[in-house]
Order: sequence, then structure tokens, then C-alpha cells
Amino acid sequence: MIIYNVRNEITMENAADIMCEGNPELVMTRVDTKKIIFKNKRNANNVVIETDTQTYRVMKQIKLMIMWTLCHSEDYVSLSRCFKYSRFNHHFSEFRRETCPLCAGKHKMRECKATRTEYRCINSTTYNKFNQNKTVKEDHSTLDSKCTRMQVMVEKYRQNTAY
Repeated sequence: MIIYNVRNEITMENAADIMCEGNPELVMTRVDTKKIIFKNKRNANNVVIETDTQTYRVMKQIKLMIMWTLCHSEDYVSLSRCFKYSRFNHHFSEFRRETCPLCAGKHKMRECKATRTEYRCINSTTYNKFNQNKTVKEDHSTLDSKCTRMQVMVEKYRQNTAY
């Protein structure tokens, strides 16, 4: 799970204790905060943790009180995407050419000169190529969180995770 806008005083070592202090309904039997703590735009921390099923279910139903601050939490889903070809669950060594994640052109993203109207998702394009009877929109970048193919991958990830 990812917990948003956690105060800077929270560290990997004290995160579980502080979360339990402010939220008596949490009984954290196992919390692994070794994952990630990173700064957001407001210079507050976002914390990614792994917990057991019982704690996860409680955290989904409440807002966490952490050091007198209400913090929102949600599932943290990290999809694997090839940095060269922009395809999900692929490794860069499987392909010889690069694909721009913005316009699906045969160049690097930093060399892309496409405008928003020229964006094209390589994952949606490939899906449409092999599924003639079902078509999805292609007029977005591969990085767009509203991409239909990305949503399918997120849903598959959630189905394969034991909550």
C-alpha cells in the first residue's frame, strides 16, 4: 500500500510504531517499510509498505492518523514496462529497436517532437492488431494512466495478489 503525505519525521524504522499509536484499530503483526519513502510535490513523504491481509483490510476502510495528520492510503501497483520498447512485461533485450512511449515512433522519448494530438499507445495498437473484433483507443501515450491496456494489466496484477 502507499500512504500519502506522511510527515518528514517518519522513517523506515519508526513508521509501524507511529501508525499503530495513532490508529488503535490497526494490529500490525508484520509491516515491511523497506520498500520506498519518496518526496512528493509538497515536500512531504509518500510511504510504500507491505502488510499482512488483516492489516491491509483495515487500512482500506479507514484514513490513517499519523502524527496528527489524516493520511490517505491506497493500493500500490507497480507495472513492469520495458524502457526501450514501452511494452508491459517485456525486457529490453528481447527487441532490437526502440519505441517512443509518447507517439510509438522508432526513436527515444527525448527525441520525440509529437504533439498531444499525435500521441499513440504501442500497447493499444498491438492489441488492436491482434484482436480485430475488439478495438481500444490508441490516441494517448503509453504512459497515460487512463490507458485501457494499462487498466487491464493493473486488474490482472490485483487478481494475482492475495489480499
